[in-house]
Amino acid sequence: MAGSPPADVAERITDGVPPASAYQAVSDVHRMAKWSPGCFAVLLGRIFTGRVASNRAEANRAGMRATLARLKDELEAGWSAG
Repeated sequence: MAGSPPADVAERITDGVPPASAYQAVSDVHRMAKWSPGCFAVLLGRIFTGRVASNRAEANRAGMRATLARLKDELEAGWSAG
C-alpha cells in the first residue's frame, strides 16, 4: 500500500551441511563467483568492459554518445548524398 513502510523480509534455507562447512564455503572469496550470480555478473562485466562496476555507467554513457554520434554522421551523410 502506498505510504506504508516496507514489510520485513526473511529467508531461510535448511540443508544437511554442518555450519562450519557452510561458513567456509560462503566466506571463500576466491570461490564466490562460482556460486553467487551477482559476483559472476560483476566478473563478466569487468571482462567485457575492462572497467570495475563503479566506473561502468560512465563507460556505457561514453560508448552510447560515440554510437549516437556515428549514427548521426551516417544519417546526415546519407541524406546529403541522396
